[in-house]
Amino acid sequence: FYLQEREPGKKYSYSSTQYDLPPYLSNMIFEWGKINIPDSVLNVEEGGRQSEYDIHKTLLYGIHTDNENDIKPLLKLFSPFEIELGEISLFKQENFDVVKIEVQQNQKLQLMHKFLKNNLKNSYKFDSYQPHITIGYVYPDSCNHLIGNLQFTGLKLFIDRIQFSTQDGLKTSIVL
Repeated sequence: FYLQEREPGKKYSYSSTQYDLPPYLSNMIFEWGKINIPDSVLNVEEGGRQSEYDIHKTLLYGIHTDNENDIKPLLKLFSPFEIELGEISLFKQENFDVVKIEVQQNQKLQLMHKFLKNNLKNSYKFDSYQPHITIGYVYPDSCNHLIGNLQFTGLKLFIDRIQFSTQDGLKTSIVL
């Protein structure tokens, strides 16, 4: 296990579990975003561009505990697995769009998400879980031309650990 601070001094509404991408891939995604998403279309009120140090795949956001010992035994029930990245797509919201990389539907991800959601007090508010990697938040309809881009399609990642991030941004890596 190791501890790492996400953004010093930043307070989040809830704790979360996630898979942090390897630095080489985070840098590649960040650079792709800088090239393909102009600063002029970034919706900074909603978050703007993801930091190259915080590109990740969220497993469950909205967890009410900051105690890693509440999470570890649940994650220890799972073994390592592989995910595959898909095409670029958008989550369309009223005041912004989210530019994202789809993560191919993976039964292990779905099962882990559902298991954590059902066994931890949380405020997860969405009807379904759609695995993705966020690149940035943009003004509505400003990046429709990126839909279907295949830049990351087929890239596979081996997941052997999940990060638990507290409300204070402290992260603990939990090996599966």
